[in-house]
Amino acid sequence: TTQDTSYISQTVIDGDSRGSVVTINTEEDSTTVLKGFTITNGYASLGGGINCWSDAMLSNLIVTGNYATSMGGGMATGSNTTIQDVIITGNSAEGDGGGIDCGDNTNIVNVIIENNISMNGGGIYIFSGNINLVNVTITNNSADSWGGGIYCQYDAILELEHVTVKYNLAGVKGGGIYTTATNYGDSPNSCDLIFDSENRSNIFSN
Repeated sequence: TTQDTSYISQTVIDGDSRGSVVTINTEEDSTTVLKGFTITNGYASLGGGINCWSDAMLSNLIVTGNYATSMGGGMATGSNTTIQDVIITGNSAEGDGGGIDCGDNTNIVNVIIENNISMNGGGIYIFSGNINLVNVTITNNSADSWGGGIYCQYDAILELEHVTVKYNLAGVKGGGIYTTATNYGDSPNSCDLIFDSENRSNIFSN
């Protein structure tokens, strides 16, 4: 309410390793807003910090020090979730998406995703849907296998506008970005990467 972002680090929701710190997955709609908190110390199978499957707005957050035994160390999102003005740092997942595991129609705007770890998709793991990244920095994330910065599944569309992917590491392939493809009969299927031609992206030193 004051627009002083220093309060975010002072206003902490600590999950005490007893599940997802925040869960939004019933009948919430686009009027639902989680804003102005540090989300930390979550421990869950899906979405250690935030488990959101509603049309919510997640804004002005620091999501740090969370863990998922399966997917989405920092957060797992779906539906029409918007993630805006958020720092996602120092989270981990045993499976996919150290920072974010996302699908459906997730919009990620003015977000820093850094220093997260997982098996696949150290920064972001995209499993389906149309995902929009605008003014996003993905840096210093790591994956034991594929997609240090981003892992994008074959049935997803990923749009990038002014996105920086740098200094990420993968143990097998795709230090910066890894995409998958498959073939159903005569219809090949692959992740579609769409780069904005004006607000261009930078992918380097992965």
